[in-house]
Amino acid sequence: MNWMVAGTYVGRATDSDFTGLGITSDPAWVRWDTAAILPVHYGFSVTARVENLFDRKYQTAVGYPALGRNFRLGMKYVWGGG
Repeated sequence: MNWMVAGTYVGRATDSDFTGLGITSDPAWVRWDTAAILPVHYGFSVTARVENLFDRKYQTAVGYPALGRNFRLGMKYVWGGG
């Protein structure tokens, strides 16, 4: 089994709303992601990934909110011995 846990921290960033509302920066934010690969049988494995694990609300730029918690589940096949 292969596991991954990753944290991303972005500090306060200068930005502008370009409409005169006075928004001049984005607050700092933290996001945690996790993923796993589980070998099943002869080259087949199951993959899973969760992004924004704690469902944090943040914006990478003013007016562009990031996705909430999201996940992917899939299968992977490696042909041959690699």
